[in-house]
Order: sequence, then structure tokens, then C-alpha cells
Amino acid sequence: VGTFLRTPSGMVSDRIGRRRMILASIILAIIPPLFYILARGWRELILWATVYGSAFAIFMPTRNAWIADLAEPKDRAAAYSFSNMAFPIGSMLGPLLGGMIVDRFGWRDLFLLAAVAPAFSFPLTLAIREKGKSVVMQEGPSIKTSLRGEQAKTLLFLLLLEFLFGFGFGLVSPMIPIYLTERFGSTATEIGAFSMIGFGLTAFLAQIPSAKLAGRLGMGRLIFYSCLVIPLAFFLWGSRTEYVELLVLYMVSTAAWSMTWPCTASILMEATPSSWRGLFSGLSLTSIMLGFTMGPAVAGTLWQDLSHQAPFYAASLVFGVSVPTALLLERSRRTVKAR
Repeated sequence: VGTFLRTPSGMVSDRIGRRRMILASIILAIIPPLFYILARGWRELILWATVYGSAFAIFMPTRNAWIADLAEPKDRAAAYSFSNMAFPIGSMLGPLLGGMIVDRFGWRDLFLLAAVAPAFSFPLTLAIREKGKSVVMQEGPSIKTSLRGEQAKTLLFLLLLEFLFGFGFGLVSPMIPIYLTERFGSTATEIGAFSMIGFGLTAFLAQIPSAKLAGRLGMGRLIFYSCLVIPLAFFLWGSRTEYVELLVLYMVSTAAWSMTWPCTASILMEATPSSWRGLFSGLSLTSIMLGFTMGPAVAGTLWQDLSHQAPFYAASLVFGVSVPTALLLERSRRTVKAR
């Protein structure tokens, strides 16, 4: 549901305004935890888990478009880099604090806190200025008249690249805990530390230099160089025999991928007509999530029918395809700028 809500929610934000959509996502995030407390079985949780996921699906494309509305083009990579730091911090602190609260106070208090926390976003959202109302409703041109030739190609290559990123990491992300258990007999604590350091901490730290590197190398080149690193990291995965070696490889691949986040978002907004930013932000996020949805299904088949290393070699192949895609993206972008 979250995957397919991203595009229409981005389009709606173009029409009714970013603030309204963010406020709607906050309300949707507050309600489900309260009903988790009242649930008498897991089946009752399905509806509210869907609503909870919908809140994030509405928030993300609107948030990306709103940043583009407010930041000058030269500052967008830095703005995205700074805002992206929040997610790795949450991925590190959330599970830790959640576990501590459950152990000490129980699930009820955890869900109550989860319902209260988003409410603090209300005044922050109201404090952020909004550039006018619906840009599409004002006088936005149609997509057909806005996107032509190389500009359309740039967006197409970017959406394909986002899908490849999602598909590649979708192949390995659900397999890593199982792989660590099967190969090394890792404990739950060791698996949690692997995820916290390999993704949360690494993604956070990688955001710090990403904007400066994008400024020095150029956003297209930074994406291209990142795409060169990731396939090698996962190709080496199957031959490593130590927990620490795999952690280093995971950190390298995560750092390379996360450095592309502000670049891909900035290029997307650069190539998109201002009146359709929400729509294309939604399409971009849908592409990523579609990959993350397909990846685990394919990974499970490869794991069972071939070998435990197969999902990681498959991911290396997928990320290998991202290299020429990134090159085509940069060439198309340069052509647009030259005109």
C-alpha cells in the first residue's frame, strides 16, 4: 500500500499544498498506535499497520517536494543531505529506545509514546512557510508540454536508477540477518549491532561530506563513482569469512548508496517542472519501493534454489547495471544543461 500511495500522494500535494499533506500524514501516524493497544489479535493489526505505513507514504514525496520549493537550486544538495540525517538517527535510536521501554514499562506505554511523538510535529509544520498555494492549480503547464527530449530521458534514467537501488538492496537486506545466523551463528545483539553500525551510523556519517563532494565532483559524477563501488562490495561478500569483514563491506555499500540520496533528489527536482514536483517525487519513491518489494521475493528463491551467497551475487549484478545507467543519466543531464 505504501509503495503505490507515494505517486498519487505526491500529485495531491501539488494540488492542495505541502503543509496540508504533511499535517494529514501526522494525523495518520498518531491514530494507529492507539488502536494497537486495543487489538485482541494479529489480524486486527493489519488495518492499522496499513494506515501507519500510509502516513509515511504520504509524508515522503511531500517532504522532498517541499524542500525543493524552499531551497535555492545551488543549496538543494546540502538541504537534502542535512534533512536525510534524521532517518539514520531514528533507525539507530528507535529500536534501542523501543526495546528499553517495552522491557521496563510494557507495550502499552510504547504505543502511547508512539502516538504522542508525531503530535510535536504539528507546530513545526505550521511554522514552515509555504510558497503560495497549489502551483498546478495556479497555472502549471501539462507534463506533455513541460517534458521534452533529453529532459524526459534524464527523468527516465533517474527513475530506472532508483529502481535498481531499491531492487539491489531489497535482494540483500532481508537476507543479511539470516546469513549472519547461518554463517557465523550471530546472536540477536550482534545482528542488531550489524544493522545499527552498517546502515544507521554509516548512512548518517555519509551525509556529512556528501553535499561537499557533490559540489566538487558534480552530482552526476558522484552518483557514477558510487555505482562503481557498490557492485564490488557485494561481489566480495560471498568469499568473506569474518563477521567484521562483512560489516566493513556493508558499511562501504551503505555509504556509497547514501551519498547518492541528496544528488538524486536534487537532480530530480532540477529536471522536473516546479508545478509537478510532488508527482515526480512520488514516482521516484515508488520506483525505489517497487524494487524493495520485488527484491525479497527474488532473494528468497535464490537462497533456497541456488545458494546462500546467490542473493548477494545477484545484487552485485543489479548494481552493475546501475553503472551504465548512471553514465547515461549524467550525459543526458549535461545535454539538457548545454541547451
